[in-house]
Amino acid sequence: MAQFKPGERVEVSSNDRGFRGSWYAGTVVRREAKNTNRYVVEYDQLYEDGSGEKLLQETLDWIQLRPPPPPPEKKKVQFKFGDEVEAFYSDGWWEGAITGEHSGGKFAVFLQRL
Repeated sequence: MAQFKPGERVEVSSNDRGFRGSWYAGTVVRREAKNTNRYVVEYDQLYEDGSGEKLLQETLDWIQLRPPPPPPEKKKVQFKFGDEVEAFYSDGWWEGAITGEHSGGKFAVFLQRL
């Protein structure tokens, strides 16, 4: 079981319908005292309401958290049709696959939103 400390950066997966396969950036606020398998996380870009003033905090099971990825390498990555990737869409990272290549080093990605 992973253990995260307050202030530690994490990515959060969602079990909500329409959001499975997505990961959102956040920071651990605290570990629950009664259930040490659960953490309170504050999201970086998700808000409690439409005003965009108060960041959303949520209590989550440890299995929904992962460390953020390492910084990208400086070398150019070569993608090809069918490669599994994560693409930034709608304030989060979504699991997908390369379905085509466009000019300028851009790619079409199929995002399976469950």
